Amino acid sequence: MIESRRPMIRYTGNLTTQLQTELALEVMEPRRLYDYSTSDAITYEPRRAPDFIGTLKYNMNPGFVKVAGIYRNIGYGSKGSYKSANGYGVSAMTTIFAGVEKKNNLQLQWNIGKGISDYLLSMGGSGFDGNADREDPAKLSLLPMHSGYASYQHYWTPKFHTLLIGSYNRFDGENNTFNESGTWNTMQNLYFGGNMMFDVVPSLTVGAEFLWGKKTLEYANDEKKSAPASRINFGFMYNF
Repeated sequence: MIESRRPMIRYTGNLTTQLQTELALEVMEPRRLYDYSTSDAITYEPRRAPDFIGTLKYNMNPGFVKVAGIYRNIGYGSKGSYKSANGYGVSAMTTIFAGVEKKNNLQLQWNIGKGISDYLLSMGGSGFDGNADREDPAKLSLLPMHSGYASYQHYWTPKFHTLLIGSYNRFDGENNTFNESGTWNTMQNLYFGGNMMFDVVPSLTVGAEFLWGKKTLEYANDEKKSAPASRINFGFMYNF
């Protein structure tokens, strides 16, 4: 995938032959933080502090287990002055290779925190890091959330492989305001999909993918609204 580069300073150290740690400072500027805010009292302000990240990784043979933590200080303008809100996140993940010649790859991950949707690929920074507080519209309230995914990849031949994946994310918006979908208390997104990939040559891969998703909103009056969506993707990837 083509992704933007973000400024980062990172230290990687080996504690033992199997245990590795990372410490990093990363500048992740919220991309669409205020899209859904109903408050004119909140304005965008550039970040004044980077994200602080720490990880601990245990290498198995084969595969690994990794835990990570993040602290974020997200800035905003309110009533003519600079303010900030504190976010955090904790993540646990594992990758396990199994079978003859490592033809099977199982990945699991689970995350919990608030103000960290920028780091979720499925959300893409879609305005769910934070929002105006319901009680005080001049205050930025970061959204608590949890998410997870599981994927299974199998190599049928050295060139042909398939992937199945399922994931979810759930946001608690009880203290926040939203003007596009009403004032919801919780939002849950489910995703399921699979793809087939073929390596034409070592540097060129072609494939097809099917994705299905469902969004569910729960409101303060116990009303629920949900809608599914699906799509098919075709593409190729060339590794220069």
